[in-house]
Amino acid sequence: MSIQDAIAHLIANRHNRAGVTPLGDQPLLLRDAAYDVETKLKAELLAQHGDEVLAIASGQQPAFQALADQFGAVDFTSLCLDVQEDLLLLAPDGGGMRLIGGGLFFPSKWALSDKIGKMLGLVHGPVPGYDDNLALTVNRLLTRLPAGQTLLRHNWTLHDDGALFQHPRLAQNSALAPSPDQMWFRMERQTLSRVDGAETILFTIKTVQARLPDAIGDTPALADFLRDEIAAMDDRTLAYKSLINKRAALLSYLG
Repeated sequence: MSIQDAIAHLIANRHNRAGVTPLGDQPLLLRDAAYDVETKLKAELLAQHGDEVLAIASGQQPAFQALADQFGAVDFTSLCLDVQEDLLLLAPDGGGMRLIGGGLFFPSKWALSDKIGKMLGLVHGPVPGYDDNLALTVNRLLTRLPAGQTLLRHNWTLHDDGALFQHPRLAQNSALAPSPDQMWFRMERQTLSRVDGAETILFTIKTVQARLPDAIGDTPALADFLRDEIAAMDDRTLAYKSLINKRAALLSYLG
């Protein structure tokens, strides 16, 4: 997947309430030129941070073994280290979905240890407007997702640096806020599908990123998209995206 393809999907679906479309005939898991670098980094992060990047809730090991079996892996750890995607599992619970664990090696300012075992609404707790606008829609989509159907969406953020491991407590990020032309545009290709023969939902996250000037240079429509999105954000959303003190500079930069 190129970042240009991801941006095109993001812009085309900007007015889609939940942002999801059918995956169609696209592969569930991808492998690109960054495969060797990213899988090596995953192994290093697991050795350094253990349960902060890979954790399974108590009693849920069989669900993760079923997922490993689906992809022909020996176990879930082996599967995580053999793919570029982050892999999370959701299980039905009382009409909603609960995060029961996964491998989150390339987080975007959140920690698996903070969210494991929580219902999806609490996992998304910091997202402004989620409970009011999206919670019911997302729960309905996931609880009714049929076997064999996969949903696709893309999410975007702007980061101060290009580190893939953006853990809120453990990442070694710069303390200095860069100018917009030094920021990184980061996208997540997210898929949702039912694990073979199970009620659990696999949530995959494939991260791609580029320096903001490069992303705009390759896809000029991105500047208009980001300008409109950032201009429309309230303070809660700006704070959630770590942009509250960068809004004016970004809007000026984006034209």
